[in-house]
Amino acid sequence: MNICLVEENTYKNLLPITSTRPLFGVRCGRFTLEERIFTILESHQVEIDEVSYVMRKELEPVWKKNLGSDIDISFNIPENKQSLILNGSVLWEEEKLIKILSGCDGNLSKIWIKDNNWIAIYVPKRSNFPNRTQLINNSLKLEDFESKEELNVDMINSPWEVIDYNSKMIQHDFELSCTCLKKLAVPPLPKNVFVTNSEKLIIGNQSEIYPFVTLDSSKGPIIIGDNVTIEPGVFIKGPVSIGDDCLISANTKIYQNTTLGNTCKIGGELSNSIIHGYSNKEHYGFLGNSYVGEWVNLGAGTTNSNLKNNYNFIKVDINGERVNSGSQFVGAFIGDFTKTAIGSHINNGCLIGVGSNIFGCELYSKKIDHFTWGAPNNNEMFKFQKFIESIHRMMVRRNVQLTLEQVKMLRVLYKRAKVARKVAESSRARYKKPLLKD
Repeated sequence: MNICLVEENTYKNLLPITSTRPLFGVRCGRFTLEERIFTILESHQVEIDEVSYVMRKELEPVWKKNLGSDIDISFNIPENKQSLILNGSVLWEEEKLIKILSGCDGNLSKIWIKDNNWIAIYVPKRSNFPNRTQLINNSLKLEDFESKEELNVDMINSPWEVIDYNSKMIQHDFELSCTCLKKLAVPPLPKNVFVTNSEKLIIGNQSEIYPFVTLDSSKGPIIIGDNVTIEPGVFIKGPVSIGDDCLISANTKIYQNTTLGNTCKIGGELSNSIIHGYSNKEHYGFLGNSYVGEWVNLGAGTTNSNLKNNYNFIKVDINGERVNSGSQFVGAFIGDFTKTAIGSHINNGCLIGVGSNIFGCELYSKKIDHFTWGAPNNNEMFKFQKFIESIHRMMVRRNVQLTLEQVKMLRVLYKRAKVARKVAESSRARYKKPLLKD
């Protein structure tokens, strides 16, 4: 069977964390949305002939490079093949994905929907395939399918929803890890490591847990990956997932509903947050109800607000409009390759674009454009070549090479950001009131 993963236009609601990755590349729980799909399929030994993707053109070369050359993939709608097309904004759980697979049989085309959204489509060989525009715009005609079924699933439509669903997905991924991956276990721990409810704790190979660490999984599971170092005095309260090759500095506090991707260095205090991977928050400071992209460095003392003083719901700029999140707790959403200076103060509901280098003591504005340089409220851009040189030096320290595909993608994003700034400046100048003369 061919598996096709589709990125709907809802990715626009999750910018800037989707500026450099498709929506199904967002991490929620231990896995990204895509990783979870293929982990489930592999665990059930589903034979996959080919994998195809429908996503933004500028991201395709980077995605193909990341996946590796040994995987047979394409970026087209599959034709004349038995195919299962999956909506990439769905948080697939094992039971529901397997239920869909059990319905992929015979010569009848079938669509699964939730409310007015398509979530999965089965197309047998030599059938009419939906086109790209219909899929990404959610404009399919239900009458074109011979069978239709409602299925209740969780879907990502806003950045704060990624945080809201994180706890549920960590618990789901704990069960998936225990029953499918089988490589994680609880090794012998030092005498002075304090564990509550060890049945909800799994620790990977070659991970080192120092004495005087507390692992409290009484309220939810704790997943610790391979080659993780947790230094003395660390307190972790589940549900929490820590990826491979992470360093948790001494006396760090990691509270519930927190996910760390691979190769992160973490310190201070974290709660209800996701750090995608290859990012550092190694020093003191608070991070709450936030999503941090890859290759981000938060300077010592960087702290974000996740609650208004008047306890009102927090508003966030979504796709050009200020939207009421309906939540009292919303932190920051930080794009890839961004850096904050020491003592940075980040506002609640703040969006920080890709490639920014922010310094200054004032409270950050609610929206910071891509490639911003300097004070968070100015309009100066990071010079592109200097930006590329800085991230190259950063990645080499982790034995990772910046690829030509990544540079091309970032250049496209940079050019668009430059045009957007000029349009905004022109608009402000047009509506600026003239000075009154005596």
